[in-house]
Amino acid sequence: MPEVTEHTCIYLPDLRPARGRSSRPGVVSFACAGLGWGASPGWRTELYLRACGWARAREILDYDTEDEDIPLWDELFARIPESRRREAVRSAFDDPDALIVPPPACSERGGRSAAGGSGWSYGVRAVRDESESGSDAWSAPQVVDMARSLAMGGRLEASRLAARAPRARSVGDLVYADALDAAAVKVLESVTTIETASLHWVSASMARLAMDASQDLPAATGQDAPAPSGLMVLAEPLPAWSTALVGGLALCDGPRTNIPYIEAVPVDALAWQLSPPRRGRKARLTIELFCRSSRLPLPVRGLQSESLASFARISSRLPVIFAGTVGTGPDGEDLGAAHVGVLSWLQAAWSLMSDPGIVQTSMIPEGHPAEKGAAGSREADGGNRVAVVDLHPDRHRFLSVTRHEGDVEPDGSHQHPVRSHVVRGHWDLQSHGTPSPLGRLQWVDDHVCGLPGTPLVARPHVWAWRHP
Repeated sequence: MPEVTEHTCIYLPDLRPARGRSSRPGVVSFACAGLGWGASPGWRTELYLRACGWARAREILDYDTEDEDIPLWDELFARIPESRRREAVRSAFDDPDALIVPPPACSERGGRSAAGGSGWSYGVRAVRDESESGSDAWSAPQVVDMARSLAMGGRLEASRLAARAPRARSVGDLVYADALDAAAVKVLESVTTIETASLHWVSASMARLAMDASQDLPAATGQDAPAPSGLMVLAEPLPAWSTALVGGLALCDGPRTNIPYIEAVPVDALAWQLSPPRRGRKARLTIELFCRSSRLPLPVRGLQSESLASFARISSRLPVIFAGTVGTGPDGEDLGAAHVGVLSWLQAAWSLMSDPGIVQTSMIPEGHPAEKGAAGSREADGGNRVAVVDLHPDRHRFLSVTRHEGDVEPDGSHQHPVRSHVVRGHWDLQSHGTPSPLGRLQWVDDHVCGLPGTPLVARPHVWAWRHP
């Protein structure tokens, strides 16, 4: 009998606990319970209480145990004899036919169930189906699921942190208690951003153009932001971002929460919160970076989404003026290296998105399976719709040219043939609306220089973060 942890896959022939869904086979884990479509957010609590009740009835737990001393899921099942774990799982999940799926049969992404049906929740560790390519698990229609999973996972983590603070105070560790409260507040701020965010799926070509254009962006002003808060999920990751810029990460392994990790991490998504200026305060832009959870060897949080993991959060007042690789804030303060690359990429992406001649934005058609039943905390007026951001088709053709090799004549002689070449675009500050010392950023796009009909030499795009 394999060990049972919060990430262990449980196969449910009926999937009865997922209220609101038709009864069909599925796979779920305790860590993801309540994060999927139609499932009650309180289901995870119900599972834990049923497991504790089962253990108390069999004298594995003492009835007099205080609530704060009750072990968490992993420790609870470690106390249960191996021969009785299946019985405990069946009682907790309220399914007499539930099975514990051995770890080799599990994958990190949602997929098809062991019986051939589709999994009920994105991000749940699912039984691997070798006939499924898994491409649908990372696509524009799944962005709504990712956002819901991030929000629910964040609320659970904030509750976990807040619940530990009184216990720390009871033993006199006031510094640790305050740190737990502050961490819970930050997680809730992130949840609020995700729950109110406009959702975007960014193509690889669009991300590459934004990275190239960010290299000489003159300023980050917050103009052209499509919404005050948003979540951008990238079809292909941005270059690996050095976690050393924020002092490295502290990963979690059960009770250990300070395992150092300083490797660079690819950026698969980012969220922003743009706070407007008020009462004499400057506008502030807060950006959170995410990677696929499977890219890290251990979780960043005790409870987190199995689709995306938050690994860095930066905040800066606006506007920020860039001079080469140095950024200066509105009061003359120097920005750290962690801010420059991320701020310039996001501002470049916003500015490009506002130009319909360069970027084409389309909404996923209503009625798509990813949008059905997605009420939650979002507004019913389209808050669940995903904007697909891609380069304009004409520009796709413009960038698809290949390098021609025509240096050798048929008689074997060498020459330098006449060719056209691509001149790199640049930024321009244009007057716009009310008087402003900065104006509005406008990208003057690449253009071709040369005679019509001659071979065209495409230029490579810069694919690296802008850093001091």
